[in-house]
Amino acid sequence: MIKVETAFEDYRIYMGLKLHFTSKKYDFFEYGGRTRVSFEKFQQRRNIIPFFERLKFKYKPQQLVEYFTSNFILGKTDIFLIGQTGDDVYTEWKRRIQAMTYVFEEDVGKLLSKVNHFDQLFKIMDGRDPIILKSYYQSDITIETFVIMEMLLGFFEQFDSELTDDIVWPDKKLLCSKYSKFLNMDTEKYLKILKNNLNLLA
Repeated sequence: MIKVETAFEDYRIYMGLKLHFTSKKYDFFEYGGRTRVSFEKFQQRRNIIPFFERLKFKYKPQQLVEYFTSNFILGKTDIFLIGQTGDDVYTEWKRRIQAMTYVFEEDVGKLLSKVNHFDQLFKIMDGRDPIILKSYYQSDITIETFVIMEMLLGFFEQFDSELTDDIVWPDKKLLCSKYSKFLNMDTEKYLKILKNNLNLLA
């Protein structure tokens, strides 16, 4: 039987990650996941305690960070409401991360098939979404590929200045920027993959 005190530890991880993904100022890594959430308030939320007790049986702390993160990047911040779906999302996320090199190369191929010149992916006409952003919004490419491309090329600043969208893009930018902290990628490897694909386009 998991004690409520132990389930609270997982709740603290959850709240730290939730704050990370929803606040511009809070950084999960900088603050070590610490928040002002209290055990007394957690005890009062009896409807969610069983959810965190179940997680304690199933996942280790680092796995919980991944579990919550994989759901938060889909906008599922009240994760305790979605039950088994959360586990399925985490399983799919692990599959993507484990095959990230392959997924990135496939996604780059999809992007390049839409243009004649690489720069067209980022071209903003009359403030409208460029091809690479549309591809991310429409799930033609993964969020990981979109974030890695930003790591390599740094186009978010351009989007900030040229996009007329001041509703969806700012939220997505915050999400992607926050998520990038969790992607410990070998940028040199992905840059090489990108260059190899650009040579095929030429």
